[in-house]
Amino acid sequence: MNQDLYEALQEAALRKRGGLSVLSPKSESVEDREAFDRLVLALHKLRELGFVKFRDKEQLTRDTEGSGFSYLDIACEFTYDGEKALSYGSYDAYQKSLPVTQPLAFNVDQSFKNYGSMNGSNIAVHSNQVNQTVSENLQVDRLLQQIIETLQQDITLTKTQLQELLDDVEILRKELRRDKPRSGILMDLYSVLGNTASIAAYLPQLQALFQALCGLVVPCGGISCP
Repeated sequence: MNQDLYEALQEAALRKRGGLSVLSPKSESVEDREAFDRLVLALHKLRELGFVKFRDKEQLTRDTEGSGFSYLDIACEFTYDGEKALSYGSYDAYQKSLPVTQPLAFNVDQSFKNYGSMNGSNIAVHSNQVNQTVSENLQVDRLLQQIIETLQQDITLTKTQLQELLDDVEILRKELRRDKPRSGILMDLYSVLGNTASIAAYLPQLQALFQALCGLVVPCGGISCP
């Protein structure tokens, strides 16, 4: 859950009466109607993540009058996870309560040249010695799962955009599991994922992964073979 979603959860909690939070636009102004539509979309995402629950019928009223806005009101309940997240009082405190995910690390000797696949390899800096310590598939799955979870929390993506990106991640997973991943396909997938702001922090790890597993170097402009 990112900060925007946490703030949406807090806003819904301000209208809580008993076990139910009933929300509607603060006014009919364009600003308030747009803000309410964004809030409802955030609550949809929070429902997917398990922090709130509501029914599309009876608890969610859509605007069918052709006003240009999508929603009129919504009633939602908080799950145990939602109540627990709110109990921290702030997004920073909530974030500190979460388990820390260690980033993947690949140390590659710049003088080392590899033209084939390396399975689960950890290459020490300035050394040609290879220490087989980790599973290739585990490394790939761990990084791609982080990317998937981040995409699922990105409220700027439409449902179609999200699904297309998730499909691209699965294609990337299958390609990296090939004995000889195809550089052209990796280039296309990296280009698409690289244009998604929410997962930009994972690009250096993807670059290191490509180099360690496939011998591909990813410069700023794309992918090339060393």
